[in-house]
Amino acid sequence: MESYGKKDIGCVRSENQDSIFFTDEPIGMLRNLYIVADGMGGHNAGAYASSFVTDELVENARKSQGWDVVAFLENVLKQLNAELLRKGANESAYAGMGTTAVAASEKDGVLYVVNVGDSRLYHIHHGEMKQITVDHSYVQELISAGVIKKEEGKNHPNKNMITRAVGAPQLLNVDHFIVPLEDGDYVLLCSDGLHGMLEDEEIKELILIENQTLEDKTNALIEKAKQKGGKDNIAVVLMKMGSRGEKTC
Repeated sequence: MESYGKKDIGCVRSENQDSIFFTDEPIGMLRNLYIVADGMGGHNAGAYASSFVTDELVENARKSQGWDVVAFLENVLKQLNAELLRKGANESAYAGMGTTAVAASEKDGVLYVVNVGDSRLYHIHHGEMKQITVDHSYVQELISAGVIKKEEGKNHPNKNMITRAVGAPQLLNVDHFIVPLEDGDYVLLCSDGLHGMLEDEEIKELILIENQTLEDKTNALIEKAKQKGGKDNIAVVLMKMGSRGEKTC
């Protein structure tokens, strides 16, 4: 895998509550690791939640042993859920904080994915893009129930209401997905600051522009989301199957 990631405060927010991590090199039991987290909460609380979950996932990965990628990622997220709840209960400034999390690791041509919340993972294969994760949001529940159409969800007044988060006061359910990959496939992890501003077709077209680096493509995605209003923080981690660095922010 080859990857590049970047986050941007956007055009409206005064604080960036998104966090990312990406490495194409082995880290503990994992061959590689990619994370996007989008925090929520009062001043500093959302930023703390997303960076805490990202940093702790990475630290736990460094110490990890075994082979079951999905079980490892799910167990760590459940543990971090309890830790965020404890901090929120003990420190009023952090009460009610939480974060989305989508994380992925590729091994032997298979991508292992976990997610909580509405940060997404997309897979582009042979020029076709598919959303792999399912949003844990009120609007997605309405769409799944047939109450509204997907297009209506973009402008729904409660489109930012998520139904699952790391740090939420409930037993955390973590979704997981297993995706076969081929050389030339792209994988995109992003917060709703990207997918909430751009249509899926716009995202796909920007990723598939030829003769551009992953950095070029990532910058183009962020700039396009800002041109459309940039109403939220924007986090992007873009990978391409086939080709190996490390960065967190």
